[in-house]
Amino acid sequence: DAGRLRVAIAPCAPAQVLADVVATLRARADAKGLPLGVEFATPIPAQVRTDAVRLKQVLINLLGNAVKFTDRGAVVVRVRLDRDAATGPALRFDVEDTGPGMTEAQMAHLFEPFYRAGRDRDGGPAGTGLGLAISRRLAERLGGRLVARSTPGVGSTFTLTIPTGPLEGVELIQRPAATRPEPPPAPPADATAPGLSARVLVADDNEANRRIVALRLGRAGAAVESAADGREAVDKALAAAADGRPFDVVLMDMQMPVLDGYEATRQLRDAGYRGRIVALTAFAMAEDRAECLRIGCDEHISKPIDWDRLLALLAAPAAPAAG
Repeated sequence: DAGRLRVAIAPCAPAQVLADVVATLRARADAKGLPLGVEFATPIPAQVRTDAVRLKQVLINLLGNAVKFTDRGAVVVRVRLDRDAATGPALRFDVEDTGPGMTEAQMAHLFEPFYRAGRDRDGGPAGTGLGLAISRRLAERLGGRLVARSTPGVGSTFTLTIPTGPLEGVELIQRPAATRPEPPPAPPADATAPGLSARVLVADDNEANRRIVALRLGRAGAAVESAADGREAVDKALAAAADGRPFDVVLMDMQMPVLDGYEATRQLRDAGYRGRIVALTAFAMAEDRAECLRIGCDEHISKPIDWDRLLALLAAPAAPAAG
């Protein structure tokens, strides 16, 4: 509604986008014992013209929902090239799950903002809230579409279709190397950040994300504490500073419940907090970075995390705080 869903069309490798998406969500799937994979029904272009960041955001939302609401079976992305699409060649991504499925009544409202299609096992509201509404809008901004079909008790399939742009001279890959992507191995503790001794607060509402960051930074030598929302992050950061043991860096997810990362950062700066705050967010456009810096973050790192860059940032001495 605010008109801030900007896109930047440029060449990108769809197989790499899929590898990044699956690597981001594999820990969540593994924690539930769910197979998570990619199948290629046709050869796909080595390169297409789209906004890789926005495509990744939509796929992460679709796969994240599939993993969240599937307790047994599997989650798979089936990819195919449709050369005969009405508006030109297109890539089709079918995100299929074996979750509880949805009724026709639920499906009728699925892409409405804030609509929730059921209830979680703990009795709380379920569904994806604003995620699917934004995902459909992003798909349309990319020149494509997002639709869904579902059968109660069987599962759901979300189909994202995006134009590829001209394919003249573009190589078609029969079996991309990203068919079964895995998270990149953790760099050795002495390879990127020798003797890293930083105290780090990781603020992220996703438990799997917190565990992954803690593991990677711990292997590099950092002492890591965590916060599950922005309110907890503010409280922990201020308490540590008051005790004379401030965190060297606060890694701040920007999309969190209770208090999001933007407001948490503002409150910390308003309270006189002078420590480094690094924004971690899936929003990677130049204006997203500028907004994070404007509200008080010292740096911006997009997801999936560039571990070499993050470790190098933690190993570097902090710049003197502005007076």
